[in-house]
Amino acid sequence: MIFDYVVTLRNTGRRSIDTINLLLVLIGIIFLSYRIVVFGVMGSFIPYSPVLLFILLVLGYLLSKWRKKKFLTPALGLYIFGWLIILSINTTIYEKLFGIILIALYYFEDTAKSNLEIGFSTRYIMFNSLIHKKYNWSEFSNIVLKDNILTLDFKNNRIYQRETIDDDSDCDEDEFNAFCREQLRIVNNK
Repeated sequence: MIFDYVVTLRNTGRRSIDTINLLLVLIGIIFLSYRIVVFGVMGSFIPYSPVLLFILLVLGYLLSKWRKKKFLTPALGLYIFGWLIILSINTTIYEKLFGIILIALYYFEDTAKSNLEIGFSTRYIMFNSLIHKKYNWSEFSNIVLKDNILTLDFKNNRIYQRETIDDDSDCDEDEFNAFCREQLRIVNNK
């Protein structure tokens, strides 16, 4: 879909995501330490798991170079501990599932840390996040962009207000506000 206007909002949750990732890495370290104490090193992991872990680290390094991002991040810790939990012997299905979730979180980190884009077309408004969310113009009573602050006033008395990123902005505030007023006028006159 081609949008008439796209507004990019600043992501303020990056630090929270890194904190949660570090907490999950800590849980992974505690889990693996417990397994080594209870079962011993040889009884805790599948044979040749150090070789598999080395291969996974090399693949993680190559993936980070290909994606042009830092190699040592809390998310990489999630990736490593996820595989270590999966490679452990005598783990329950829930522990394996936890390992799979850690690996999946590694792949979703980029999406969660990216800036949110909102597309405005004549038909609807779409939030381009992990899960795309569409809104009809009829759900809003007012939409205003002023001083790099986007305000979406819903008819159900909810207000969504966030700071925009002004870098490479291709839309003028006055043009955008006129476009939104026109779309809201069309919808309200039906």
